Amino acid sequence: MIGKRPSQPALFEVGNVFDLALPATSFHAQLARVSDGLFRDDDFAVLYHQRMGRPSVPPSQLALLVLL
Repeated sequence: MIGKRPSQPALFEVGNVFDLALPATSFHAQLARVSDGLFRDDDFAVLYHQRMGRPSVPPSQLALLVLL
């Protein structure tokens, strides 16, 4: 089963607890800005079975990890 990213971030995510000021021109800041539109979980849905198995890590997060 395909895992989905929650639409609302958790209260204690790193960005909510610590001030993460990145330079606006850095690769990481640019990737953070476009990450929601760059990869979507629905783009990878054909690779996962709809009913069998346990929910996976959201594939959009895995694709961003590969870029990092």
